[in-house]
Amino acid sequence: MVLKIFRIAVSAILLLFLISPDLDAGKIYQWTDENGALHLTNLPPPKDAKLKEIIQYQEKTDQEIQEYKLLQEQKRQKRRQQQKIQGIQESEIRAQEAKQEAEAAKARAEETLQKTEGHLEKYRSLKKSKKKKYRKELKKAIKEAAEAEAQANEAITKAKQAEQEALEAAQSVQEQPQQEQNR
Repeated sequence: MVLKIFRIAVSAILLLFLISPDLDAGKIYQWTDENGALHLTNLPPPKDAKLKEIIQYQEKTDQEIQEYKLLQEQKRQKRRQQQKIQGIQESEIRAQEAKQEAEAAKARAEETLQKTEGHLEKYRSLKKSKKKKYRKELKKAIKEAAEAEAQANEAITKAKQAEQEALEAAQSVQEQPQQEQNR
């Protein structure tokens, strides 16, 4: 008995799907219910709803698909170009920061060198008995000056490298449109 009712129910549902003209997957319904809420569905609205619009889906033509793909590729290229420009700007900022750091390191090195020269002059003016005690301080000052000079040279090298990277990045962006035009 239960099996017979189940078969009848399944048959009725299948028959309903086959003969129902409202179940078209290519239609989208826009309607408003009694509370004023707007609905957008692929199912037909209830009978008491105010139907606003039925939108019929249309397959895109090959030309429309190609235009869409071309538009997407143009957007990707524009995004890559903007990323490259941003990379150039970041490279220029890094180069500027490296240059400022190099100038600061150079100033510290010069200051340390002047202090060392002051220590050296003081050392020369001391009597022989006091020179021995002052020698440690003089060696320390010379070591600090050498370290400051090495840091300054390293910072200058980094600044030059950052400037070169910024220049290469700018050149690559300028060359890319020319390569694309040659394709």
